Amino acid sequence: ARVRTPDPDPPPVAVREPGRGGSRAGMRIGARAPMLRALAPAHGGTHILWGIFGTSYLLFATYDLNLDPAAIGIIAGVGGLGSLVGSLAAPILARRFGVGRSILLGMVGFTIGNALIPLAPAHAVLLGAAFLLGQQLIGDSGATVYEIVSTSLTQASVDERVMGRVNATVGTFTPLLSLAGPILGGA
Repeated sequence: ARVRTPDPDPPPVAVREPGRGGSRAGMRIGARAPMLRALAPAHGGTHILWGIFGTSYLLFATYDLNLDPAAIGIIAGVGGLGSLVGSLAAPILARRFGVGRSILLGMVGFTIGNALIPLAPAHAVLLGAAFLLGQQLIGDSGATVYEIVSTSLTQASVDERVMGRVNATVGTFTPLLSLAGPILGGA
């Protein structure tokens, strides 16, 4: 609501580059930028591993921790609170520790949070739920810090005229890796 600058009109369809050309341009831009090259495998790795994790999470929560669907839903909903905390912390961390360290802190928080899941004791419903709640609060906070700061870094390091191409490349790359994760997790 506070943005006062109107977006420019897009170029006419007749002069726009075809979709594949724009995707290739986005990949070239990402390949040439050292920071984007470093972020790509980190971003891709988190999405593959998240897909693997998601494949087994519900089975673990249901069969090993004996949580019912309502409890799992409430626990997952707490992740929204963790994400809110991460969104509020991201700019503070970036100012205090810098962009690179904030991205690393976010990834470490995400990892520590996810490490709580296998520590949840089987068939101890309340204690298991507490570990999963901790994962949602810590892991989702860290993941949100990582996402916000890394996206801001991408936006700051790419010319706004090609931002859409870079975002489209990441937006294609990430879901493909997210699809590979459940396949690997199922295997």
